[in-house]
Amino acid sequence: MIHGHDNYLKFSNFDSLKQVSTKKDTLETQASRIHSLISKLQEDISKTIEKKEYMNHYVMQYGYVPMWVLVNTMSLGELSSFYELMIPNERILIAKHWNVNEGYLREYINNLTFFRNICAHDERLYSARTHKGKNKNHTNIPDNMYHVKLNISKSKDGIYTKGKNDLFSLIIVLKLLLVEKDFCTLINKVEGLNNRLKIRMLGANYQDIIEIMGFPYDWKKNIK
Repeated sequence: MIHGHDNYLKFSNFDSLKQVSTKKDTLETQASRIHSLISKLQEDISKTIEKKEYMNHYVMQYGYVPMWVLVNTMSLGELSSFYELMIPNERILIAKHWNVNEGYLREYINNLTFFRNICAHDERLYSARTHKGKNKNHTNIPDNMYHVKLNISKSKDGIYTKGKNDLFSLIIVLKLLLVEKDFCTLINKVEGLNNRLKIRMLGANYQDIIEIMGFPYDWKKNIK
């Protein structure tokens, strides 16, 4: 590990933005985000020492919890924040694992976090849209090869009409990040659920639902 097994929660190991010309209020906001994340992760360690035997083992035996152990207890939101606050060169190294742009990976993780939270809070999923709103992280995913491959139309503003901030955008993100075997398993299950929905609903209503979710025509064949 770049920062050792026990140094990953040091402020200096995160991107404080001091390397570039940045306004004071931006620096302060970034510093606050870093401190908040470190504090939250330290709190997570304290809370799970008694609940998780493996966490207790590392604290008692070595006096620290390695990152690869702590990650098992982190929420997707914490992982998202951790990645965003990492030093740029280290974010790039991680993005290379998926052969994607570092900035794109941040957007993909934000997309995953948004839809995960929708599910976790039992909110309506099929019509959910990522949004800018108060949380600037909730934005459209970047254009990519699958928007082109699926022949998705564009609006007058030149924005793809599907697969940007709808449920199908999540499918695209998972296509980009999952290994082929896991993705094939996923889309087979999704298609199975869609077929069950089609049987239970009138044809016209089913097509309306599919349209709202953002699934293009013949999506399964063309996304492979």
